[in-house]
Amino acid sequence: MTTKTLKEMAKAKKVEYSSYMTKEELVTCIADPDKATAISLQVKQRIRDAKSSRKAAPIPEPKMPKNVLDIFDDLEALPKNPHGVAVRKDKDIIEGQQLTIRRIDINGDRGYQITGKISLPYHDQLKKAMQNLGAKADVIRFPKGYIDTSSGVYRMRLSDIKQPAPALDLKDALNNIESWFVHDESKKALWGYFEIRVMTNDGKLAGRLIREHLDRLGIGVAAETPAAEDDLILRMSRLLWQHKPSTAVNTDVKTKTVAQIEQLLKKSGIDPKRVHKLVDKDVFAGYKTFVEEGISKDYEAAGARYLWAGMGSSDPKRAADILMSDSPGLMSTLARYQSGLFSSGGSEGADLGTGGADSSFVRLCCKKNIGKYNFSSHFKGGGIRFHWDIKELERTDWYAYNKDNFGSIRFGDGFKNRKSAIDHIKEVDSNYSCGNEIMFRKGLSKENLIYISCDSESVRQALIRELRSRSIDELQGKPLEQFIIVKDRL
Repeated sequence: MTTKTLKEMAKAKKVEYSSYMTKEELVTCIADPDKATAISLQVKQRIRDAKSSRKAAPIPEPKMPKNVLDIFDDLEALPKNPHGVAVRKDKDIIEGQQLTIRRIDINGDRGYQITGKISLPYHDQLKKAMQNLGAKADVIRFPKGYIDTSSGVYRMRLSDIKQPAPALDLKDALNNIESWFVHDESKKALWGYFEIRVMTNDGKLAGRLIREHLDRLGIGVAAETPAAEDDLILRMSRLLWQHKPSTAVNTDVKTKTVAQIEQLLKKSGIDPKRVHKLVDKDVFAGYKTFVEEGISKDYEAAGARYLWAGMGSSDPKRAADILMSDSPGLMSTLARYQSGLFSSGGSEGADLGTGGADSSFVRLCCKKNIGKYNFSSHFKGGGIRFHWDIKELERTDWYAYNKDNFGSIRFGDGFKNRKSAIDHIKEVDSNYSCGNEIMFRKGLSKENLIYISCDSESVRQALIRELRSRSIDELQGKPLEQFIIVKDRL
């Protein structure tokens, strides 16, 4: 008897989580119903563990061995996640005090990759340090590869490479380490991008080599854990950035103090005590940000109802790819590059220049907009769409425009004077534009989808068939027939 037949039999007997069971588990549940509940609970926990391990849902901080005080003491202590693990480091040299570290394999050689962005005030310093050590003008290279979830390794293939921006390239052949830095502003999305690859399978040696490399570059602090005061400054800065952006962009990264940011928050009508409600969460593969839990209630009161992103296509295979276990969800252009996926986004070239390519684009639907606009009236709005709960807006890393602005982070394009979170929502509610866009850094997790909509019943059925062919029988615990609906208007 086939697994498919067993799943149908188990489903008929109302065995929970049967679509995720192995053949042996299905046989036991059918043959001995008394054991079905216990097996269902085991499968439920396995699903939770699997989601955690692939970083599609929040993942706890890396658990260090008792004799390891810091992740760079032994990189082997990293959870085995091929998308990478976000680690808080540094004071202000690294943007957002965040590095992403993962295991890599290049043509059979194992190693580690560390990526992050350098804060603007330190660009010239790092550029000069790399040049003094012999760095050459080159390009940043994103090798094609694939996410190996079974071993927790990203396997690169150097024969196929994406080269989207000029960069400095520093090779240290003696220590088998190489680093890149994008200092050219022309590709705003990559501006400040910094990467180190060290090719050794020895986690302790790799950590030591990276620390030494950072020291030679004059940014050794990038490997240090932020002090409590630095963490508080970052939290306050996130609040200011989200709710008073015009003030936030004018603060000097190098000279920020707790007292200064606290005063700016008060002047902006923001209670500094709100920083204590911010939760540091892994919100996407290899990426974390602060989340202001509960603020979505205020956003709902202002009119926000849901977020959505269209594919601009009715191709069920493309939609199913986003929902597979090795996919974290809706990925930014740069996140796709880092996962070895070179398919083009909606406006990839323009977004690389404006800065939008480091974010995933979605649109906001508010209370007064419902029923008034066709999805197909929006760019890439037709075909199949993904919908998220407004709780995603509790992340403090998004910015928005009520027009198509290619996700620009250029001051001249309005980034400096963009509206606060609540004011943007009110504007979309009262003066809707089909070009409205919200940019979330790195991407949006598929685990937080609330439903999928299709233009027609034929498109819906095609998507259901495609998902079933990939052994996906439910989404978010709901049967596909409930989760995927026909809907052609906001």
